Amino acid sequence: MGLSLKVGAKTYLLVAEKNDEVLHICAYEEEPTEADKASLRQELITNPKFGLVGVTDLNLAVVPIEDMSLAELEDEMKEGVMQC
Repeated sequence: MGLSLKVGAKTYLLVAEKNDEVLHICAYEEEPTEADKASLRQELITNPKFGLVGVTDLNLAVVPIEDMSLAELEDEMKEGVMQC
């Protein structure tokens, strides 16, 4: 069975990376603000469920969903990084 990607009205991804490795992806309906980035960063480095407690050198990048192919999104989901 293939993956079902239900992005709906989500049009932006906030991608958390370290050393060119994608660690987490969160989808947003509107372009994430600096406050959104700060909030996600804080959650990622303090909430044990993400496995990133104490990681301080995360790079957060905003990516319009249309800039990623469905195959790329599916790959990220398979790797377990698309959790929002």
